[in-house]
Amino acid sequence: MSEQHPAPAFLNYITDESFRQSLMSDYREMTAAAGTESWKAVLVLAGSLVEAILVDYLYGKTADTTKREAILKYDLGDAIRECKTAKVLDEDTEPLCTVVRKYRNLIHPGRVVRSGQEITRERGVVAMSLVLQP
Repeated sequence: MSEQHPAPAFLNYITDESFRQSLMSDYREMTAAAGTESWKAVLVLAGSLVEAILVDYLYGKTADTTKREAILKYDLGDAIRECKTAKVLDEDTEPLCTVVRKYRNLIHPGRVVRSGQEITRERGVVAMSLVLQP
């Protein structure tokens, strides 16, 4: 990891080493994309990182193998709902996660056209900020 972007603190909580390495790769790509102002890539990668963090948390909190299999199939919306129910996400963080989920959906060209939303620097910064929260 470059000195400019040290490993984020959330990686300290990921127990599976291969999963942590994958997340670190996504994190590096996200910060590189931000450096080149590739905001669509930032939105996708930030959403992926948020989803992975929430799913990893939920997966690690249960020993029920059937529930674990279901958790591994969660999308970001499912993970947000489950973490909200478990009171893992506070009243400030849950809406931010939902916003990042909606931003990530802008990967679909049809959705961009239908919604009239644009992929902007500001949205990229919001998405990255959620990932980089201490």
